[in-house]
Amino acid sequence: MKNEESKFNLLKRNLYQQYLKLRNKSRLPLDTLNNILNECNMVVKKYNNNYDKTLNEIFSGMVNCYSS
Repeated sequence: MKNEESKFNLLKRNLYQQYLKLRNKSRLPLDTLNNILNECNMVVKKYNNNYDKTLNEIFSGMVNCYSS
């Protein structure tokens, strides 16, 4: 159980680091960026899946919505 908890914490930390990289590259408002991070956190908790793919898909979708 402790090993699974460590994996989950590492996943969350990596998700946040990836989020910071994307946030620095974008020009979106902070509230929108926080919504993206919250949505990614929910997906990771629910499915415990690949955070890079999830974050990039959600981020791309949000950027496209605000660009149009």
